[in-house]
Amino acid sequence: MTATAIIRQIQALPAREKRKVFRFVYDSETPNLITRRALQEDVSRSPRYANPEGLLKDLRR
Repeated sequence: MTATAIIRQIQALPAREKRKVFRFVYDSETPNLITRRALQEDVSRSPRYANPEGLLKDLRR
């Protein structure tokens, strides 16, 4: 099935069903509040690791 065919099917849905489709797409494609906040954090002073072992060592402390 092509994207055009899917779009036409969605356009043909009753309003209530369209809202369900839009809600599904929004919920699955939009970052949640925690992610949006994390994206705004200043990480310039965060520790940097060259490999996973360094990170694991710090986590064990």
